[in-house]
Amino acid sequence: MEETLKNINFVENNNNEHQKGTEAKMDNKGTVEISAIRGLVGEQPQGDRIHQTISDVYDRGSNRAAKASGRAAWNKEQFLGELEVAARNSGTWIDDIHSIADEAISKGQENEVYVSSDKKKAVKVNNLSLLNAEHDFENFIDRLQSHNELFHNVPYKITGFTENSLGEVSVVLEQPYLPYEYATQQEIDGYLQKSGFRKEIISDGDSGWTNGEYEIWDAEPKNVLADKDGNLYFIDTVINSMPISSNQNTIEKEYNNIQTGNIEEDDSFDL
Repeated sequence: MEETLKNINFVENNNNEHQKGTEAKMDNKGTVEISAIRGLVGEQPQGDRIHQTISDVYDRGSNRAAKASGRAAWNKEQFLGELEVAARNSGTWIDDIHSIADEAISKGQENEVYVSSDKKKAVKVNNLSLLNAEHDFENFIDRLQSHNELFHNVPYKITGFTENSLGEVSVVLEQPYLPYEYATQQEIDGYLQKSGFRKEIISDGDSGWTNGEYEIWDAEPKNVLADKDGNLYFIDTVINSMPISSNQNTIEKEYNNIQTGNIEEDDSFDL
């Protein structure tokens, strides 16, 4: 009940403030291949700037890089501070989320969710709250890539960086906006089973779904939509590839490419 009230208050307060701002304006007129980021950042030249922003601070958000440099672990607060500085310097920091989004529609642990002005995109302001000593920024990027590999009908794209309503440094994500109803748990379970997933205790000790290559958390009706034809859209589940250690050699290679400027172009992403 408390979380529901927070969500309602966020939506109402944010939309009221946005309406005031709009009226005033009218009056005045890991575990992932680093190269995969290229597929998450969208069109040029903004995509290049976002890619560079991430690569500039990537090692600060990496347990692997921390250990290689003799540090015990990465420092989340330091990483977030440097991410903001890098984003402002690169021109990828968004001062006002309402410059790209219209009404607020929901708020969860990670995401404050808006609908874009053209009603075609869901804009998520993700506060990276799931990042911790075990789950670093590489893990976050892996989540986005894994999601796009499994559920390419609702792909994520990184469009910039900003602060959320609480002043927390956040990553701005976009997905197609789909005005569908929530799927039932029976529909979700049936889809995952047919897709080769099985329900069991997974790596975090909780119940989830795995096919031996990916793990899926939060496969619940609030995170999955269904259209009138029965097609499902997994819009807000948590997904990671597994085991993370199997990608280590590729990560090292791509990370070194970033540092030396030897980055392979990939313009294949199309939202």
